[in-house]
Amino acid sequence: MTTRRKIAVLVTCVAALCGAAILWPAYKEKVTERKLAEAARVLARQGDANAQYSLGNMYRNGQGVPQDYAESVRWFREAAGQGDAKAQNGLAYMYDTGKGVSQDHAEAVRWYRKAADQGDVPAQSYLGYRYFHGQGVPQDYAEAIRWYRKAAGQGDGAAQSFLTVSYFKGRGVPRNYAEAGYWLGKVVASCFAKTERGPLARGTFIVGLLLGLTTLLVPQRLGRRAPWLPLALLSVTSAIVVAHELSLLALLPRELLGTLSRSPVRVLVLVLFAGLSVISAIGAIVGAVRGSKHSGQLPPPEGSLESPT
Repeated sequence: MTTRRKIAVLVTCVAALCGAAILWPAYKEKVTERKLAEAARVLARQGDANAQYSLGNMYRNGQGVPQDYAESVRWFREAAGQGDAKAQNGLAYMYDTGKGVSQDHAEAVRWYRKAADQGDVPAQSYLGYRYFHGQGVPQDYAEAIRWYRKAAGQGDGAAQSFLTVSYFKGRGVPRNYAEAGYWLGKVVASCFAKTERGPLARGTFIVGLLLGLTTLLVPQRLGRRAPWLPLALLSVTSAIVVAHELSLLALLPRELLGTLSRSPVRVLVLVLFAGLSVISAIGAIVGAVRGSKHSGQLPPPEGSLESPT
């Protein structure tokens, strides 16, 4: 066998091994999903509500079975009829989006309410949204806030964010900065706690949220006098994200380099937000210096220019 053939065989073998290493986990996951679907089907036919909900979810997402919205609705309805809150929320979602059934917001609200009354958090949040926008029910801000507060009290981030903005702007409720600050603290604390959401998503969420609320936190008069303040807030926020990511990367300094090499996404986050923090800080400093120079210049006294005779 010639040298070229040996090299070609070697490259082919390496490529085959790499392909198998890549495809095997995906194949194994698909096999596991099919087995779970079959097991759920057996229990669902025996009337197990939890299995019926799981099977409906599998049909909706195409996990272990071909995606089939009509079959998903069928199993959601079976479980919902037995009082399963998650299935009631799932069935409401199908009516809301018109998947597997004709779109019907009123019917969606009916099932959302059944699930929400049992304490299902997503259903409570969805129901609050429907009342706020008047979808399937008459518009009722007080009822929307009531359901959003129920969901937010159980840690729902979307509901907490909604309440934060609503109390800042007085949207559907009397303006209350103390209440808004309370829910903002809940949002930020929840975002930092849920590290499984991914560093990039978590970091951009925090920065986006605080920047979005800058116009609410900074009085309009102060914003005109200090246009550099939003940049300063962005710089501080970005620095907080960087510090948080560093604390997650390693508990000990000697472990930092090894952890960085195993976390390329976090390296990207650190570089992006560190750069954002530095650039924003420079912009804020330059803006503040320019502002101080302009503020130090006195206007010319009246009558200093000779008026034409």
